Amino acid sequence: MRILLVCSFLLASVFAAPQTSTEFRSLYGSPDRERFVVSPNINLTAEYGSDGRAYHAVIETPMEPGGSPLASSDQLARVLDEVVPPNTRGASGPAQVTHSGCKGTESTSYENVAIIWITYCDPDGGLDVQDVDVTFKGPSRPTSTELHARYGQPESERFQARPGMALTVDYGSDGLACGMLITSRENPSFEMDNLKLPFDSAGLDPGRAYLEMVHEILNEALPESTRGKAGAAMTTQGSCGLIASAEYGNVSISSAGDACVWGGVRGHVAFKRAVCLLPRK
Repeated sequence: MRILLVCSFLLASVFAAPQTSTEFRSLYGSPDRERFVVSPNINLTAEYGSDGRAYHAVIETPMEPGGSPLASSDQLARVLDEVVPPNTRGASGPAQVTHSGCKGTESTSYENVAIIWITYCDPDGGLDVQDVDVTFKGPSRPTSTELHARYGQPESERFQARPGMALTVDYGSDGLACGMLITSRENPSFEMDNLKLPFDSAGLDPGRAYLEMVHEILNEALPESTRGKAGAAMTTQGSCGLIASAEYGNVSISSAGDACVWGGVRGHVAFKRAVCLLPRK
């Protein structure tokens, strides 16, 4: 009986780290960005405001090795019509077309939404659409719940793990985490009530405090007891720069950053589960 209890405790510790979207949400709240696999060749990324409605979305398709998009303009247009039905866009303004070298844009501003088609040169010298950028302006903005109902669970979610710090989680086809990326936000002051940072009173260098937060989030989202047997580790540190990596039985962890300035701070976790080595369908 005692052996069984010990084994049960060890198994519980192995799976104690948050693995599903529900568990990450219990730690950090609702994500502010999600990426959905609409089809094998089309992804949809949506960013949400505090009301849970999307204010920005990007519909994109990867490029073939030869330089052409994997999805056609018509396929992208069908997804656009799902995300922003034509009857919800409102009155349209004049279209604007710009070209610079092999990249161009075709934009139309409607009463409730602005849509930009981003084009690239194809191998034959023509123009192909690769991305459609959508900025919502009116009340007809899709919610996360609506997008989940249409496209299923997202393959990636971004959470605000700390003021000025984002945690992006990529999921495998089984819905469990396959990768985590911790980064300093692009514009942290926008998220603060004022411009004073949470660590100013401690007299710390901004980058160093952010590096410490990277490790706090790592230990919170991936406790050491869940990482498996420790393997090779390496740390290189200068006056400001830091690069570190560590191998475990279940994950690979790396972190890097500049301890003296804003930005450039990141931590990355790659899970070694077999499903994480396969492309998500």
